[in-house]
Amino acid sequence: MGNFEIANTINILAGARNPTFLPASGLTHEFSAASASGTAYPTTSSGTVLAKELRADIIAVCREDPAFRTIRLTVADFDAAATYSFISGAGTSTVGPFATIELMLAAWAIDITTVLTGVASATAIDTGADGLVDEIVITGTTAADYRADFSTSSGSAVVSGRGDAVSYKATIYSMSASQARFAPNNWTALNNMRNVSITVDGMNDIIEVAGLSRIYARVHTIAGFAGDASALTLSTPVYIAPCKAE
Repeated sequence: MGNFEIANTINILAGARNPTFLPASGLTHEFSAASASGTAYPTTSSGTVLAKELRADIIAVCREDPAFRTIRLTVADFDAAATYSFISGAGTSTVGPFATIELMLAAWAIDITTVLTGVASATAIDTGADGLVDEIVITGTTAADYRADFSTSSGSAVVSGRGDAVSYKATIYSMSASQARFAPNNWTALNNMRNVSITVDGMNDIIEVAGLSRIYARVHTIAGFAGDASALTLSTPVYIAPCKAE
């Protein structure tokens, strides 16, 4: 490759116009609200491998939609004799028994919307496109966070919930391309990327990665809303996209 081609490649990489999410770099971190300590510290083989890129796009998301908190409910084990409850600060929605899970979810979504008027609304959806309702999506009617707790009257009925965290922190670690000079595991936090608070609006930042061989996002200090179910899974997606040549 001649000098012109090298210079042109460097200019293209510096322009950061082609962020590319690699299979191993688009990581959605999810944690139970009961044990939301976060991801582990990086090991020698952790993170996204860089191939002489100059910049990378870091995207950290706190909400599916920044306008409201989203909670998704599914029923892992259905009991036709059970009742199902969703508890929030605005009240408790309880439905059942129902003969089928589809009837129960449809009725539950309607009741949640009625009980949580002014706080949130719910919709029963078909995620598998097979004509069968299998999930309830609850969205806030304002930007305010709200409690998301759920329970059943039967030990054989199991409800699963996942949704937006209220906040969390992210630290972006880097490994030097000259790692052979250092200890086997020479991860260090990038400047201005230590304990970054991720809230409603999330974060999108193009960072310099020249001279690095790997970068890794550690998610920690994850918070839900007071009274959230201990079984609620809090989503804290962080994506790393090295900016490649076009």
